Amino acid sequence: MKTTEKSSIFDHGVFIKNDPEDLKIIDLLDFKEVLKNNKTEREFTNILKKANRINHEIEISHDFPLFKLHFQLNGNYEFCLKTIGSSKYKITEGYCNLFYLPNTKTKYKQIKQSGKSIEIIFSKTYLEQVIGNAYKEVFSKHEVTKSINKPFLLWKKNQVISLNLYNIIDDITNCKYNGSFKKPYLEAKIKELLIVILSDSNTKENKVLKKEIVKEDYDKISELENYIQSNLNKTLTINELAIFAGMNTSKLKQQFKIVYNSTVFKYITEQRMLKAKQLIINKNYSIKEASYKVGYKNPQHFTAAFKKLYNYLPSKLTDY
Repeated sequence: MKTTEKSSIFDHGVFIKNDPEDLKIIDLLDFKEVLKNNKTEREFTNILKKANRINHEIEISHDFPLFKLHFQLNGNYEFCLKTIGSSKYKITEGYCNLFYLPNTKTKYKQIKQSGKSIEIIFSKTYLEQVIGNAYKEVFSKHEVTKSINKPFLLWKKNQVISLNLYNIIDDITNCKYNGSFKKPYLEAKIKELLIVILSDSNTKENKVLKKEIVKEDYDKISELENYIQSNLNKTLTINELAIFAGMNTSKLKQQFKIVYNSTVFKYITEQRMLKAKQLIINKNYSIKEASYKVGYKNPQHFTAAFKKLYNYLPSKLTDY
């Protein structure tokens, strides 16, 4: 298996990484393999933690099929899949997406990476083993289930990194185990992460299929969620949100609960705490600065809300 990266930032313009056929578990945070590879079916997964800022274009191609699950913890990530025309795709802070690159030496171009992200790269075989019979259900609409070599994004709209997902990512990136305990712990956490994100997404889609919510309303709630993410620093009222969604307040509360399994303001509070957490850890914001950035005029009120959600004070984040 071989990965080729081309960019003006590399010597001679090309960097070639030859991946061994028999990938072994080594470590997590140094661009190294994490799960053992199945020799015959090439089962593999990598975890890459990116904390750099890249303002150069990097063209990447693989001679083996893979899934790539990208979590953008802060900043933005832009890329272009060459076999899907010249369209650019962007994953913004707090969102994630999964895309599939088939075994056709598919090229994708990383246009810009700013901030921090986590990528999990794995094979079809590995994913089938993790989610079992749910594999066909999750990917029934996509070409990978038909063995057609076409790349795709699993979600047309990037998915929000939920509180649950952030907690799992924190467990992975701040692994507290060493030695022989590290491998099984990371394996378990990666499986948990994949199961949670795919199950949550599939549940939302099934609610539309089962007509618990009509697609038009589902789209409105999704747009509203984007609006919430962009305005966490502002005072958000239920009346304002209802007007934006084009619904009355009762319908908004009902439909939002169906899609996100949460009340509107519980969800907003969770997203504010997540945003503040990332600002404190990744951008060295003070607690006071972070509280203002996520819409709290009084840092003490922010601290109380944070403690209620996480069961520890935000001052503990300075230990990261």
